Amino acid sequence: MKKDKYKDFFVKTNNPIMADGLLQQFGVLMAGGGKNDENSYVKDSRGFYKARCLGDLEYVKFVVENQGYRFIELKDDQRH
Repeated sequence: MKKDKYKDFFVKTNNPIMADGLLQQFGVLMAGGGKNDENSYVKDSRGFYKARCLGDLEYVKFVVENQGYRFIELKDDQRH
């Protein structure tokens, strides 16, 4: 997949399984998810979970923030 086809970001949540279920509806994949185990998700030192948006990032940001989650977009040089 080309880098310009997706955007990575971090989301702050206390329940990554529920956040993953919500975000999948909007074309977002949370890194490490799918095992129904919150310890399988990729989390940084600040407690934010890594996610990848395959669709419209601005719409996803709107959804994330209006569901009460905190959203941080990664710059291109921060992607791995």
